[in-house]
Amino acid sequence: MIGWISSSADEEPRQVVLYVVAGQVLAALVHASCNHAPAVITEDVLTYPDAEDDYAKGTSRALSPALGFPALSVRAGLTPEGCPVGLECLGRSFSEGLVFGFGYGCEEGTGHRRPPDLAPTPSR
Repeated sequence: MIGWISSSADEEPRQVVLYVVAGQVLAALVHASCNHAPAVITEDVLTYPDAEDDYAKGTSRALSPALGFPALSVRAGLTPEGCPVGLECLGRSFSEGLVFGFGYGCEEGTGHRRPPDLAPTPSR
């Protein structure tokens, strides 16, 4: 997780990512949004926000804010247990249109986006 990067140290990791993207001639980085199963949120989360849980374990959602680059997460499929799996498209500064295009392409190309199975279909 990149959450440890302070605002005064943002430039070094930003330059590393830009170097990798430019060196590999990449338009964007596409990576898993999370690398673990969802964690159970503790019962006291509303009264004790610093509870010890694995909610942020293995997540990459801090990368975009820490670097100041645009990113978009899209559904990439489901685990065998039926939990959604996401991909994050991370672009360079001011490449929001490109990032949205990648996200749209992922959703249209895979067909993984669908409404959740949380409630039965209403009958008439």
